[in-house]
Amino acid sequence: MRDEPERLRAENAKLKHDLDASALAHPARTPIGGWLYDGETRTMALSGSVYRFLGLDPLTAAEEASALRILPPEDAKILREKLDGATEGEEIVATTVRLRRHDGSLAEVFWRGGNVMERDGSQRRMVGEIAAINKDSEAHAAIMATTGSADVVAIHDYEGVVRYISPSAKDLFGYPSEQLVGVNALDFVHPDDRSGVFDSLAALLGGAAVARGEYRLRNVDDSYRWVESVAKPMPNEEGLVVNVVRDTQARKELERSREGEAEFFRNLFNLHSAPMFLVDPQEDGAIVDANEAAASFYDYSIAELRRMSVNDLNMMTREEIKNEMNGAFRLSKNVFQFRHRLASGDVRDVLVYSAPIPRGRRTLLFSIIHDVTELKRVESGMRDSFEQMKAVFDGMDAPVYVADMETYEILFVNKYGRTVWGDAEGNVCWQTLQEGMTGPCPFCNNDQLLNREGKPGAPIKWEFKNTATKRWYALIDRAIYWTDGRLARLEIALDIQDRKEAERKLREQRDLLASVARAAQSLVFETDFGEAANRALAALGEGAKVDRVYVFENYRAEDGARMINQRFEWTAPGVEPQIDNPDLQALPYYPDFARWERALEAGKSIDGPVEDFPEAEREFLSLQGILSLLVVPIIDGEEFVGFIGFDDCKRPRRWDEETVNLLKTSAAALGARWRNERNESGGDES
Repeated sequence: MRDEPERLRAENAKLKHDLDASALAHPARTPIGGWLYDGETRTMALSGSVYRFLGLDPLTAAEEASALRILPPEDAKILREKLDGATEGEEIVATTVRLRRHDGSLAEVFWRGGNVMERDGSQRRMVGEIAAINKDSEAHAAIMATTGSADVVAIHDYEGVVRYISPSAKDLFGYPSEQLVGVNALDFVHPDDRSGVFDSLAALLGGAAVARGEYRLRNVDDSYRWVESVAKPMPNEEGLVVNVVRDTQARKELERSREGEAEFFRNLFNLHSAPMFLVDPQEDGAIVDANEAAASFYDYSIAELRRMSVNDLNMMTREEIKNEMNGAFRLSKNVFQFRHRLASGDVRDVLVYSAPIPRGRRTLLFSIIHDVTELKRVESGMRDSFEQMKAVFDGMDAPVYVADMETYEILFVNKYGRTVWGDAEGNVCWQTLQEGMTGPCPFCNNDQLLNREGKPGAPIKWEFKNTATKRWYALIDRAIYWTDGRLARLEIALDIQDRKEAERKLREQRDLLASVARAAQSLVFETDFGEAANRALAALGEGAKVDRVYVFENYRAEDGARMINQRFEWTAPGVEPQIDNPDLQALPYYPDFARWERALEAGKSIDGPVEDFPEAEREFLSLQGILSLLVVPIIDGEEFVGFIGFDDCKRPRRWDEETVNLLKTSAAALGARWRNERNESGGDES
């Protein structure tokens, strides 16, 4: 690197350190953008994000009078004195001033900055940042959501070598600003876009006052980001250019997304069986487009409909139609009840669902028409359009409710919802629909249902286990305008408990199958029978999610009675073992466990909550802390030689048929290995 870039980087690093130190005691702020002040010409340049924060057009506002005009006169005077004083010394400017918005209101901001070292060693220029304070931080956050990172301000020569670049370069591209001083910015431009950047620099060399461009710049991870820039020659500094770069990646991605959405909309519009119109409310309701279903319903060709206006179809007056269109355009109303005249002269009662959609540079009303003439005849006392929607909700096999988004008051619950929550209308939603809440639900997504203008946005789909009903629901939430105009939350809850339960069982069966496979592998490949049995029991216990697994072996007493001894046992962490319990050795089946002997000898299993077992069994098993258990027989050929038991000491439960069959498979594998051991030892295993 050359000495000059190294010196500039050092000076800029000192400037950043001093600026950060000056800001430590200031209240919480949100950065808005950057500024550059020329002490000789006493002119100020601001980044485009500052103008956007104030509601001004950055590309036109920056070309008008001095940027200091956005301050009230008394604030501008104070700031100019601080700036002029600072350019003559080494002071840091850190002060609070007010900026004038486009509507005349004032926004309090924190203005800070410091000197930039020039090539001749002087400090005639200052750079810095402007940050919003308190409530204006929220306004800036809304701007940043649409514009991405704050603008990057760079000073470079006509060859592209960077002399200064604002710290926001790290936020946008990932490069620390000090790393970029002295490098050629053109090396970061996408190869396909460099010719356009060269043309812009050539235009400035040729005397152009400003050069605008859109191109891709390389990020620190070698990906590329779309940006747009506004570049101007620096006043009183021959050979240097000040360039303001704005992130447009989100906009590009949105444009690509909208292309796909537009194709989807065209297919939906043209192929849907419901009549549809695109109407221009600014052109007296002119029908811009209609689909085949509309042509069939009104008995006009599509070409004829495109030459018509909704005034030619609607029985209301022009003024009434205009008012309704304005309501749909402002989203204050989107469901309408009209009477439309067909080409034949027949008049039909229709419901029109209408909402504004962008179409090029215009905003049109997208309208869907439903013929409700027959419904009107059947229901002469039909309520207004919103009551129809509530009737639809009452017919749904799912809970539906509407709640005020500010007060959380429940405004409507459908018929199905009343079976779940009772007569909840008028209550507070988080107190009635959930359990254990002391305030609005922490998972409430009301703020996500509104767009940046505070109007209803796109619906949100998610899944949630209700804290009161303990059931899983697939939820569809969206903001709507209630009949009195206030914003309300509409939620449709589809019960998916059975699906969740099926998914859980599938996961458990998959885990258990893997455990059975591991158990079988241990029984086949482990040479020591005791070790093989212990490994197999551990795999089965983990897979079946139980607390204790054990093996009991049958033998005959001298009087011929069938007895059992515990041979092996596995226990989960924290569960008391029973392998040394003397009550589990030399235990007869008869009389207390005669039921077990008959069932197991017949190849059947014993399972269920212990509380459902006969008294003698229940008392014996409860001493071991067992709440439920499963017992499957071990059969050697046709001989009943013992059993495997599975204890659950935490909850009552029943085992389904698939689980029992899988565990019987493991018992059979254990029986086969046991037979081999007995054969090899001459039958001495028992």
